[in-house]
Amino acid sequence: MRIWNEMMLREHPQGAGPLVGCQLRYLINSDHGWLGGFAFSAAALNLRDRDQWMGWDTEQHRTHLHRVLGMSRFLLRTSVHCHNLASCVLGMVLRQVGPDFEAQYGYRPWLVESFVDTEHFLGTCYKATNWIDIGKTQGTWASGPRKQSSQVRQNHLRLCD
Repeated sequence: MRIWNEMMLREHPQGAGPLVGCQLRYLINSDHGWLGGFAFSAAALNLRDRDQWMGWDTEQHRTHLHRVLGMSRFLLRTSVHCHNLASCVLGMVLRQVGPDFEAQYGYRPWLVESFVDTEHFLGTCYKATNWIDIGKTQGTWASGPRKQSSQVRQNHLRLCD
């Protein structure tokens, strides 16, 4: 946990958290050291494009939203240069997160959602691992003492394996 927290605090644009709800964290290790990490936590409460794509009414949304898992952090360290590493580790963690989540919390998520900051990233690894691009969203969050930050992000979904 200490390694994950320190790496995210130093190198992820959104830091280490806070993360909400049920959570899983992963480190990406190799013979060359720590390459990065992932975190999964509760999905966003309301996202117009996701909620329309799901086709849920209000009751279905309330009953089943816990089955949608948010990929809250995905970090590959900037010092790491390896062709296709992002799509490779993304595919690996998606095969693992369903069973791990079920072992930890007693049920398997149906869907994972993630967001791409399109001002800084292309999201190529999401396309390579068959995520569904469902639209854009705009989020606002605290980005320091009493500061608010806003950005447009591409919203992606992937069915759990």
